[in-house]
Amino acid sequence: MIFAANRLFARLFLCVVLAGSVGLAGCGRKGPLEVPPSASIAPPALGPDGQPVAATPADSFDEQGRPVAPRGKQQRFFLDWLLD
Repeated sequence: MIFAANRLFARLFLCVVLAGSVGLAGCGRKGPLEVPPSASIAPPALGPDGQPVAATPADSFDEQGRPVAPRGKQQRFFLDWLLD
C-alpha cells in the first residue's frame, strides 16, 4: 500500500513538472530576430583620423570603433520576479 502512494505521488509530481516545463518553454518574444540599430549596408563614415564618425546618438561607437546599441525601453513581464 505504501508503494502505491509513492508511485501515485511520483506520477503526479512528474505531470506537474512536465506541464510547468512545457508552459515555460513558450516564454520569449515571438517573431523573427531584430536587426541591430547600427546595421547598414554602407560602411560607417570615417573622420579625418580614420575613426568612425557618430552622425547621431544612435550611431555611437566605443573606443575600438565598434557600434554601441542604444539602451532599450524597460519593459516588465509578469515573470520578472523569477529573475530578480
